[in-house]
Amino acid sequence: PPVERHSAVIPPQLDVENLDKIALRLVEAENPLIITGYSGRNPESVEPLVKLAELLGNRVSSSQQYMNFPTNHPSFIGFGIDQYLKDADVLLTVDCDVPYVGGRVNLRPASKLIHLDSDPIKLYFPMWGFPADILAHCDSAGAFTQLYEVIKEKASEKDSLRFQERFKNLEKEYTEK
Repeated sequence: PPVERHSAVIPPQLDVENLDKIALRLVEAENPLIITGYSGRNPESVEPLVKLAELLGNRVSSSQQYMNFPTNHPSFIGFGIDQYLKDADVLLTVDCDVPYVGGRVNLRPASKLIHLDSDPIKLYFPMWGFPADILAHCDSAGAFTQLYEVIKEKASEKDSLRFQERFKNLEKEYTEK
């Protein structure tokens, strides 16, 4: 059969309303944390995630299954996240089957939880039940790109300065390790 008759699936993308909600939560966050599971299975997701992390000046954790985020980047906090969970006010989990282990660390009650995934409800996982304020069915590479663009457009000058200051602090922490 002709190869053009066997196209790739068009990945789902965030709708404008949820994109704006997620972007607003990330902009308003004082201590956002991104946790990636297997977003790196699509290598095209790495660069947009780096750009997003640098724009926001936030920490990123990764699983060891895929190269989701460069391990030599100042935003990279490693594979263990417990010490960062207790302070996170926005937790963005991306393509994670198990974003964190409940009970080891208590999340802040007011923390906003956002879960982006190609299967955000884990339809075939019995007993999967992580709380989330937003569950979005989307392609992570596209979501990172979309979020970067919306945040860049909507962040005030004051927000941008706050992001830059956070990133400078991460660079300082990274060089002091």
